Amino acid sequence: MAKAIDRERLRELIGRGLTHKQVAARLGSTPGTISTICCREGIRAVKREPGAPKPHRDTLKRVEKVKAMNARGQTGAQIAERMGLELHQVAHLKHRYGIRRMRPLKAATVRDKLRDAERTET
Repeated sequence: MAKAIDRERLRELIGRGLTHKQVAARLGSTPGTISTICCREGIRAVKREPGAPKPHRDTLKRVEKVKAMNARGQTGAQIAERMGLELHQVAHLKHRYGIRRMRPLKAATVRDKLRDAERTET
């Protein structure tokens, strides 16, 4: 037998900016069921400016974490795994906020830079 969905709780969660998938997880349902109920009841998502981050996400903190991990030479896959994100989400953040790909320096490059620094000091 199907579980009854609390319509008021559904309105509250959608009004806070949660996605159908997130609401479904909290209410013990499926995203399709939530979508159907929202359509029938006329429940609409919170309006936002195009391209604006969702209200429930702390995007700036994520961007700072991605920048720090990227500067340490971690790959997009490593960053995604450690932050609990999908790889495409990390790629999107890097692209949108202009985070350049960092490559780990090879030992020869480091040695050459140290040698050049020593020459300029003397």
